[in-house]
Amino acid sequence: MYSFSEISFSYPIARGSPTLILLVISPLFLGDDISYLNNIGALILICGIFFLIFSEGNYKKINFKGLGLSLMVASTIVIYTLVDAKGARLSESAISYGIYMFAIEGITFNIAYILFFKDKKIPFEFIFKEKYKILLASILVTFAYLPILYAFTKVNVPSVAALREISILFTSIYGVYFLKEKFGFIKVVSAVLIVVGCIIIRMAVG
Repeated sequence: MYSFSEISFSYPIARGSPTLILLVISPLFLGDDISYLNNIGALILICGIFFLIFSEGNYKKINFKGLGLSLMVASTIVIYTLVDAKGARLSESAISYGIYMFAIEGITFNIAYILFFKDKKIPFEFIFKEKYKILLASILVTFAYLPILYAFTKVNVPSVAALREISILFTSIYGVYFLKEKFGFIKVVSAVLIVVGCIIIRMAVG
């Protein structure tokens, strides 16, 4: 995806589109009850995310292959969000579901890597050298997603999906302070819309 288009173009599409799709399909597949205020909040937040696409003038140089791959990633996010929400709700414990899910994913992806990427094996020396970083990353990924699984059992999926994407705002702030990116007018508007959307969603879910 990032090989064909810039991250500031692809990432908002890949992460913002799923919430928009889930607003439409989660009531059909999961029976979620989404209020009018909830819809308004999610749409405002999504608009804030999509505003980032124009922050660097990327609309002038759209790569349609990159766009297509971004939408494929968005579709994947929609599918695993629906599956995980259903699984968390059906299980007696969303945390247990998450731990088993990560364990099965780890086994599955390792087998797939061995079978399909034989010529790109990671040396054991590298794994041993970076073992603490790998372990820390694994722990952070696991415990970052467990609260989301728990949230799926408490509120409607589009609200959770929308609030997850506030990370895009933090990414923009990181870019400004650590990567010295420009924080222009469009990024300011984007940040305001994201925050307002979050506040409205919080009011809607009670």
